[in-house]
Amino acid sequence: VLTPLERKLELLDAAGVDTVVILPFDEQLSRWSPERFIDEVLTGALGCAHLLMGFDSAFGAGAQGTSEYVGSLEDLALELRTSPPLLMEGEAVSSSAVRKYLEKGDLTRARRLLGRSFSLRGKVIYGDRRGHTIGFPTANLDPGPVLVPPVGVYLGCVSILGETEPANLDDSAGLWPAAINIGRRPTFGTPEAPEGTPFDPHLDRLEAHLDGFEGDLYGIVIEVELHRRLRGERRFESIGALKRQIVRDVESLRDWWSARRADESP
Repeated sequence: VLTPLERKLELLDAAGVDTVVILPFDEQLSRWSPERFIDEVLTGALGCAHLLMGFDSAFGAGAQGTSEYVGSLEDLALELRTSPPLLMEGEAVSSSAVRKYLEKGDLTRARRLLGRSFSLRGKVIYGDRRGHTIGFPTANLDPGPVLVPPVGVYLGCVSILGETEPANLDDSAGLWPAAINIGRRPTFGTPEAPEGTPFDPHLDRLEAHLDGFEGDLYGIVIEVELHRRLRGERRFESIGALKRQIVRDVESLRDWWSARRADESP
């Protein structure tokens, strides 16, 4: 999953969409013809008079209901419009393209296609406090069944949203610069993952060090924005060597954060 349903609803609300109808998809519905879906759902239940379809969207059994097919139906009781592809640098904006770049760790291109920074949301869960013992406490996040970029260290920021969802998208206060590690922490004895290894929820962790933050976040919902991949995850010969690298990572984070703030200032 690229974006959880709750997050989709928040984004649609922020975009000014008044009403969203969620239709549970099951095996029975998957067998419906496009004509039946139009008659029973679009025009029948919803009273739809105008239908906007994407250039490559389809509905009905076997994805038969393309815009070309729907437009060819006789006695169509609604006005059909088809949206052309939106191109960015010659590439059509699509969820497939976003996934492709996220799976490569290319957050810059993913952000261009999304129109926003890619983020992961969830509750802070208990870890083994390894980060705390070496002077860099982290918030461990359970991202749920969503796409997570490959193993590595990332620069980004964290919003502390509260104890419940959904959060207020307009509340941008409480942003903390964060160094984010996605991986297996091989310095502590786990096998090192090769560069580009996909995230495995059974082996990998997603943890964020909030620079300057002091407090307890256990059970709190946070949103982690990933802006830039800094480096791959690797095994260090000692805890001291790991700490020195984390110091360099945090310095890179502060430089990036300062530049970002400067770009945002009037």
